[in-house]
Amino acid sequence: MSPDAPTRCPPPAESLRRAIAAARAAGLDPSGARVVRRGSAVIVDLPAADRIARVEGDPAAAARQTALGRAFARRAAPVMRLWTPPPAAADPRITFWQRLQPGPTLDPPALGRLIAAVHARCPAAALPADLPPLDPFVEIDHWRARLPDWIAPADRAALAAQTDAARAAWLETRDGCPLGAVLLHGDVHRDNVMWADGAPRFIDIEFGGLGPAAWDLVPAAVGVRRYGADPAGYRAFVAAYGADPDRWSPTAPAWAPFETLCRAYEILCVAWTLGTAAIDTRRAAEARLRLDGLLRGGSGIWTLS
Repeated sequence: MSPDAPTRCPPPAESLRRAIAAARAAGLDPSGARVVRRGSAVIVDLPAADRIARVEGDPAAAARQTALGRAFARRAAPVMRLWTPPPAAADPRITFWQRLQPGPTLDPPALGRLIAAVHARCPAAALPADLPPLDPFVEIDHWRARLPDWIAPADRAALAAQTDAARAAWLETRDGCPLGAVLLHGDVHRDNVMWADGAPRFIDIEFGGLGPAAWDLVPAAVGVRRYGADPAGYRAFVAAYGADPDRWSPTAPAWAPFETLCRAYEILCVAWTLGTAAIDTRRAAEARLRLDGLLRGGSGIWTLS
């Protein structure tokens, strides 16, 4: 998902002011603070403090980030580290994180090994049962409520029907994954990896939560199904993860509910693009392409944007 897309997070200028104030209250040096990204939250770089501030749209989102960050840290998973400020300095919409650096882009096998390491350290049985569950339909419903006016009533109804069917299938299959239940990253792709101390770590855990391990294979599978990604790269990714690529085919998996997971992710990608196209008309062409692919089987290649 695009790092500069219009979202429900606060405006960049307000976020920068809040991050600077929160940093000072926490005893961090805010010198050189700047907004570096606006996605599901506003990301503020604090170079003098060697931290990143994440400014959410509401306290609940920050609380979710904190719960996930603490869980990953307790299990020493290769995920960016949460930094907890003194309680008196806490801002309910802001979390602070380890400041990572760019590094080599991971190839599919390396990405597969990295997410395998996360899953190996974070089986659901070893984690608190009250951790947030993964539910892609929360995000889907958010964006479906913000569809652009140009969508025809019949397409709105068809999208709603597909969402309802996918939701029902998700509820039936999410607990039976042959790969087990784990604390998921939720959006595994190479652009969600940065580096610390010579080692790669996942960033952007906002879509994480407890759920079926196969969900973290889904973005790569949908890459093949919709974005024109190389099937050989997907196979290498799955093999390096430790699974059989033939059993986890993007189009004919041995565990049939994998199709349900892929469909849910595709609906999420479509809903997000439609919702952001209502604000940024430059996304309209891609939104139409994706909607056609989802509802009518259009074969156009989706573009990451």
